[in-house]
Amino acid sequence: MDFFRRHLRTIRVHMPDVDGIYHFLSYRRVPVEEFERNLTEEKTMYSLEPLLGQGSPQGNQEHRLEDIDEKAIPEFIPRNGFRSSNLYIGPGGNKTLLHNDEVQSLLVMLEGEKHFAVFPPDQSRYLYPYHAFDIRSIRQHRVLDSKINPVNIDTGRFPKLARAKGWHGVLKPGQALFIPAGTWHYIESDDPNLAVNYFWREDKLSHWLTRPLLDFWFKRRQVVMLDYARRLREAFRKSDSAVG
Repeated sequence: MDFFRRHLRTIRVHMPDVDGIYHFLSYRRVPVEEFERNLTEEKTMYSLEPLLGQGSPQGNQEHRLEDIDEKAIPEFIPRNGFRSSNLYIGPGGNKTLLHNDEVQSLLVMLEGEKHFAVFPPDQSRYLYPYHAFDIRSIRQHRVLDSKINPVNIDTGRFPKLARAKGWHGVLKPGQALFIPAGTWHYIESDDPNLAVNYFWREDKLSHWLTRPLLDFWFKRRQVVMLDYARRLREAFRKSDSAVG
């Protein structure tokens, strides 16, 4: 934490939802000292600090880590497809929802351990993703999520889950987990933990013609359309107010 106090004034954190899972739907920045205290006391804040690429500080000195540049990106990741790199700091007890990403991902463990379960894309029919045309879930930005609560599994509501085939294991310091695009994954940590991940695109048409990436494509189009409609309504509202 000495490093973060020297290089950052604030750090980006997420709070768990009512189900105790971090859904990564909203975040806020808090002073580094507040986050450090939370790590040992309340243990409710989970940090996801952007390092490179999308969401990174882009020269904002208040939110910038020194000496982080493209040399930190593994050589096998294509530079033209690179999306972002993030630093994760968890207090222990942090759990993510069952979800997939539309990009390739590499999770590198630095300190502590992470328990994981992964399911290949062809298991989507057993994992209860939100429907591609479920407007309510799309409004909530649940475009990559499963309806299943992995912390408290309701086998009565989700009976097909028993047929899903995947893998589980433990990620230890110095190890990395590759998660291909469209792969469902759930990750939790019992103790304090520190990890870095990388996201990148390697598009293949065959990927986008199968679930869950095909669902994601439809959902993202709808998110864009809904956002456009919202901005259009706001513009009309302002226009009416100006005329009035």
